[in-house]
Order: sequence, then C-alpha cells, then structure tokens
Amino acid sequence: MGAFDQLKDLAKMQQAAKEAEKIMEELRATGVSRKGYVKVTLDGKKGLKNIEFSDDAMKITPDELAKCVKEAHKAAGKEIDKLVKQKMKNSGFADFFKE
Repeated sequence: MGAFDQLKDLAKMQQAAKEAEKIMEELRATGVSRKGYVKVTLDGKKGLKNIEFSDDAMKITPDELAKCVKEAHKAAGKEIDKLVKQKMKNSGFADFFKE
C-alpha cells in the first residue's frame, strides 16, 4: 500500500470519526429508577442531559433518592451502550478495525 492509499484511508477514517462523533452527540437514552421516582437522560458519551423527579420522589429520604438516581443512571447507561454498539456497527466505522 502506497503513501497515497494510506492518506486516502486516513481521510476516510477521519470522516468516519466525525460522523461517529455526531452520532454520539445526538444519541439519547433515558433510564428510570425501579420505583419510577427518577428519570435520567444521557447522551452517547454518557453525559447527563436531563434529570426528572416524580412528585413522590420528594417524599423519600435523601439516601433513597440518591439510590434512585444511581439506578436510573445505570439503566440509561446500559441503554446507551446498546445503542452505541448498534449505531457503530451500522455506520461502517467498525470496519476500519476488522483488518
């Protein structure tokens, strides 16, 4: 493989990386705690985009509320992992790492 071919491959990889970055920024998943007190929405990089508390959440102890936040975050994280894996598989970005 010549230098020109390597540059073409590099350009393709850079374009695929930009597309993957855009996908990650736009991706969203919401997780809900077991009792439904908390909803957490994450982006593809697992950055917190939104958090909601039900009216009943104000009636539980701070420790219980913290546990619910963790549960909802974990659920959203698992969903993001599935979505990212699926999106990357379908985008062709993973093809660069098969060789």
